[in-house]
Amino acid sequence: MTGFDRANDTLQFDPSTGGQGGEGMTRASQWYVENVLEEVDSAEEFFHDLAAGRLYYDFNASAPGAAPSEPQVWEATTTRALLSHVGTKARPAVGLTVRGLTLRDTLRTDLDPHGMPSGGDWALQRNGAASSP
Repeated sequence: MTGFDRANDTLQFDPSTGGQGGEGMTRASQWYVENVLEEVDSAEEFFHDLAAGRLYYDFNASAPGAAPSEPQVWEATTTRALLSHVGTKARPAVGLTVRGLTLRDTLRTDLDPHGMPSGGDWALQRNGAASSP
């Protein structure tokens, strides 16, 4: 969010940070706002105060084994993709195998820019994830 117009109660969104609803609508029925200290009021929500170097986190005390018995270690992720193979029409990505490797902790990408391939209310993120059972 880049601003709020009090005169007409309108939120302004940064178009470079992904889509907030289908087709870039400003009146979509749902949208997301992150990293606002006043909104940290439910379990597992957080606020990172970059200037002060502090992380505020609402602990989930209802989770099994919830009470931390020792100091916690927190790590920030900055990597969007751990493995990447790009195919083309002439050289498609086929026959790839990854075995015996654990991949985890990538950066969230759900609000990154994405494509709108049709006139509908759905979007396409040009990356994906794979997992084993």
